[in-house]
Amino acid sequence: PPTPPSAEARRAADVFALGCVAHLALTGHHPFRGGPLEVELEIARGAPPEVRDADGRADADAPSRRAELRRLFGAMLSAEPARRPTARDAARDVALWSASARLELLLSVSDALEEEDEAALRALEAHAAPCARAWRARVRDDLLSAAERRRRYDGRSAHALLRLVRNTWHHHAELPAALRRALPRRPLPFVRYWCEA
Repeated sequence: PPTPPSAEARRAADVFALGCVAHLALTGHHPFRGGPLEVELEIARGAPPEVRDADGRADADAPSRRAELRRLFGAMLSAEPARRPTARDAARDVALWSASARLELLLSVSDALEEEDEAALRALEAHAAPCARAWRARVRDDLLSAAERRRRYDGRSAHALLRLVRNTWHHHAELPAALRRALPRRPLPFVRYWCEA
């Protein structure tokens, strides 16, 4: 009789299936194109999935997490089972965090960096994505003008970006009315603005 798959192989298959279902739920599309037979053949061949952007139909916050979701789905749907995350790791991934949880992380990290821990600041700047080091061009001019009435923000610094996010949240009532309407002080639209800017 055939040898049953190992527990590890079954878990990797479960993560793959969960990735397919989650992708379908968030995008409205299966991550592999074609009818049932074509999809089975693509998967059996180890073809890469077509990870699509979440359109927000099932999760209004999904569009603000495009990069994170693409990365997570790409890992969950990897043709190599050993490269897939565990179900626990996938469930804890930042891509699945609520807007409130992501906002809390940004504010907490920014607060912690105010302690002026030089090693932490150097590590942040060294590991910041290139977009976090050239962010000024992606932030509204009127927001920068309003924020810079209090302090200057270095557009090449990830620390300055985190400080701007934190100060915009905490001093929201001091923003001009048009900015308060465009950038409401509710976690979902606030985080969406900063993640899509």
